[in-house]
Amino acid sequence: EYGSLRITVTDEEGAPLSGVAIAPSGASRRGYEWSGQAAHQGVETNRAGVGRLSGLAAGVRSLEFVMDGYFLPGEFKTTVAAETELSLSVKLRKGATVAGVLVVPPGHAPADAQVLLRDWALRPARIGADGRFTFAGVAPGQYLVTASAPGLVCVAPVTVAVAEDGTPPAEIT
Repeated sequence: EYGSLRITVTDEEGAPLSGVAIAPSGASRRGYEWSGQAAHQGVETNRAGVGRLSGLAAGVRSLEFVMDGYFLPGEFKTTVAAETELSLSVKLRKGATVAGVLVVPPGHAPADAQVLLRDWALRPARIGADGRFTFAGVAPGQYLVTASAPGLVCVAPVTVAVAEDGTPPAEIT
């Protein structure tokens, strides 16, 4: 038995957020039942900040919300009811920006490297030609910044902390 969720996503002031990716936690992992393709792949919110997940197996589900510059404090769980569409509202918070400069040896391009903020997102940072990188929307907490590039050995990861008030750490080099 399956149900659906109609989710309105806004910022802290109540303005709708367009382009927020919504998916059941672990959607790419086994263990979830789906009756339709839409729920398996997740959805993005429209201009009104609304996204609809359908074909979700009835029961308790955890959802993930991803948008550069924002985060959802804590975990979001809801109960999907069979043959029912449940309307929900979610507020995302603006997060801090963690930024730095990746230094590579002569003859290597910074854009060939990958910088990750571990324990936050599986997306690598965008790296400019000058080696500058940023992670936007980082929630308060402590993270490891790691870098890798073909043919190069990375120095030890750097630990950064984002304060509860959203104050970002100093720039990382």
